[in-house]
Amino acid sequence: WLMLPLLHSLANTLAVYLSLPPAEVEHAKVRRAVTRLAGIGHSFPYARPRAFLYRGRYEAWRRNPLRAQLFLTLSVRAAQAVNLKYEEAEAHEWLSRLGAQAGGALLTQEGAEAHRRAAQSLYERTGARFDAGRMAAQSHPEQRRHRHS
Repeated sequence: WLMLPLLHSLANTLAVYLSLPPAEVEHAKVRRAVTRLAGIGHSFPYARPRAFLYRGRYEAWRRNPLRAQLFLTLSVRAAQAVNLKYEEAEAHEWLSRLGAQAGGALLTQEGAEAHRRAAQSLYERTGARFDAGRMAAQSHPEQRRHRHS
C-alpha cells in the first residue's frame, strides 16, 4: 500500500521527462521511474493502465515504435479490464500519435484516425471536454468537413 501514493507522482514526473528531448534527460532516472511505475502496476490492477501507458510513451520517446505500440495496446486492454475510460482514452490518444513520430509509422492513417476517434469518444463520455476538443481539432480536414456538413 505504501507504493500506491507514488503512482501519480511518478506519472507526473515521467510526463515532464518524456516531454523533453532525450539529449536533455538523464536516462537512468527515467528508466527507474518507469520501472517503479511498473512495480506499482503489477501490484495494483487499477494502476496497470497508467504503468503500461508510460512504458509505451517511454518506448516511443526512445524511438522504439513496435514496443511503444505493444505497451500502449496493453494499456488499452488493462483500462478496459478495470473499466477506466479516461485511461483508455489516453492510451488510444498515444496510439494515434505513433505514426507521427520519427520511425513510428506503424499505423496506417486510417488506424491512427480510428484511435483518435476512440480517444475523442471516450473523453466525451468521461466529461473531459478539453481533451475531447483537442482530439476533435486533430481530425483530418476531410472528416471535419463531413462533420460540419
